[in-house]
Amino acid sequence: MLTVVKRLQLHINKLENLRGSSCIALSAVIASRKVIINPCNQDQQYFKWAILGFYVEGQWGHECINQHYLDMEARFDFTGLAFPTPLYQLLLCKQKNPGFDTNMYANEGNNTIIPIWVSKEEQATYFDLFLMMTEDGNAHYCLPVLMPPMSKSNVCEHTMTSCM
Repeated sequence: MLTVVKRLQLHINKLENLRGSSCIALSAVIASRKVIINPCNQDQQYFKWAILGFYVEGQWGHECINQHYLDMEARFDFTGLAFPTPLYQLLLCKQKNPGFDTNMYANEGNNTIIPIWVSKEEQATYFDLFLMMTEDGNAHYCLPVLMPPMSKSNVCEHTMTSCM
């Protein structure tokens, strides 16, 4: 039972359509730690490739989509999603894939990770995805595989260096 709220942060951002990027390079520090699967795709389907990267062994850092990814496509139904996938379509993906859900995090200056989409309930299969954004507005989803699980029951502010 919740008895005390020690800190409450409210972030309000205008939801804008994402401009996709086939790949955004990780920083050298993050890439060397091998904690993020960052699929390097030639299309705008980076949401799908980030999810499927969880099932492809050995895909660390800046890896190209290969047959291993293609072999995993049937695991989930991605039909009807726009690519690049806007945040509001995470609900559509959840509806098409019972037991599936996603938590989405992004970097907000000073290497602080903030939640931008948090699942309302725990599912059998869920993914914590990281949305990388460039200064010119391009976006790319990647999969942090060694980041501590973050849910609504945990404190939702972490520094990039302490998590990764």
